[in-house]
Amino acid sequence: MTRLPRSSVDLKNERRAKRRLHRLVALFALRAEGKSFNQCATALRVPVATLWRLDRAYRTKGMAGMKTKYANCGRHPLANHSIFSMADRSFVRLHLVKGVGLPSALLRLADSANCSPAARTLINRYRHSRDFPPSFYQYFGGLGLQSAAVPHPARKASRRSRQRVGHTQPLK
Repeated sequence: MTRLPRSSVDLKNERRAKRRLHRLVALFALRAEGKSFNQCATALRVPVATLWRLDRAYRTKGMAGMKTKYANCGRHPLANHSIFSMADRSFVRLHLVKGVGLPSALLRLADSANCSPAARTLINRYRHSRDFPPSFYQYFGGLGLQSAAVPHPARKASRRSRQRVGHTQPLK
């Protein structure tokens, strides 16, 4: 049986759990000698609140309390399959093919009659600012239609932007 490679998040969580366990073992040894939590914190060079938290986690959950939940940290994507239905995705896809930008396509989706209520609520949250979170672009960017949008024409550089420091030839 082959094992799947572990992710770096899993490895970090394992290291964190081992570090917490070592601190807890040291705490129990010092407490067995009759030292207070403040004395243990000074000896281990750890804040007292950390020791209290470790002790409570171990007493309530056992070894499962030593594992952290840092994988839950960070900003979670708002746009996902549970919010946007297939009809919503195909509506946005149709407008992206026509060359409409993503914010305009999303606003048109929210105004249409066949938009799901959850999607309409989420889109209307950003209606006035038109500053949609990155997860919208990642979710709808997977449609493979970014190249279908009409790009802005390249502007010709102005005379001032062509000037260079130490430029020896006169500008025409």
